[in-house]
Amino acid sequence: MNTEQIPVSIITGFLGAGKTTLINKIIEKEPDKKFAVIENEFSDMPIDGELISGLTDNRVFELANGCICCTLGTELQETLQQLLNMNLDFNHLLIETTGIAEPDSIIQNIIANDDIKQSFIIQTVCCVVDAVHFETHIKEKENVKQLVVADTVILTKTENLSVGDLEKIKNQIKAYNPLCDIVEAVYGDYGDFDLTGGAFFNEDNFKGLFTEIALKHSHEHEHHHEMATIGIQINGNFDMKKFSFWMDYFLYINQNSIYRVKGILSFEGLSRKMIFQAVKSAYVIEEGNFWQSDEERISKLIFIGKNLDKQAINDGLKELIVMN
Repeated sequence: MNTEQIPVSIITGFLGAGKTTLINKIIEKEPDKKFAVIENEFSDMPIDGELISGLTDNRVFELANGCICCTLGTELQETLQQLLNMNLDFNHLLIETTGIAEPDSIIQNIIANDDIKQSFIIQTVCCVVDAVHFETHIKEKENVKQLVVADTVILTKTENLSVGDLEKIKNQIKAYNPLCDIVEAVYGDYGDFDLTGGAFFNEDNFKGLFTEIALKHSHEHEHHHEMATIGIQINGNFDMKKFSFWMDYFLYINQNSIYRVKGILSFEGLSRKMIFQAVKSAYVIEEGNFWQSDEERISKLIFIGKNLDKQAINDGLKELIVMN
């Protein structure tokens, strides 16, 4: 590896599989590395940057309101150039894509640009796979492409499955991608695997694969039009019991149309921001950073799915705010 080139880890994977959790774990496990992060969201209200812990704001760059693999190819290149021009002291770049991105185009944006290639080198393409929802997710062509181009697969939520079920999933993954490394993560922790220390990505192998993918790309690359993303901001504090009851019911009756919900919430009586993550009808709420004394309490939620009624969702959430 050319020491003048900054290694790049591309983190792709299924909706709700735990990509941001993985990035936080990488930063936690590698305190001696100086990371910069590029976040891409298929929404006009970016929040993923706020979910990254352990880095100052000037090390997290957000590309919003489009998918990095198509509409934001130019913006990605501009952001990479900006990173170089601003003299930011970093020695490893993490790029997190949306759950519906096709990483072949992202890779091509980097390796086909001579100016970028002089400064950056792709070290690994990591696909984060939700073991619990694997059978459903693998039916989506975007997820297949994410799996096929990856050199490393992080299999998450393995604590919820039996050894036999995990072996079946790993065999299916190997059928799609025989050369990838498969790493099991338990509660988001991928163990001792050195995810940022080796050179796993093989450009020659990718170029042969890219030619095959590109033949189908123009005919199949319409996934975003099948899916909608809405962002909602609510001022004030939620009532925890009312919110939990409402969300349980909402996700249950919409489990066939809601793929993913994520957000940062403010609850009455709690001094910390609460991080909300949902896949289908299952969700978790975890503690985040403290609210600052001069910070306005605004909850932000991103809904990803089909046939979303923004007004109805917004009206329903407003009913859960504690009135002072």
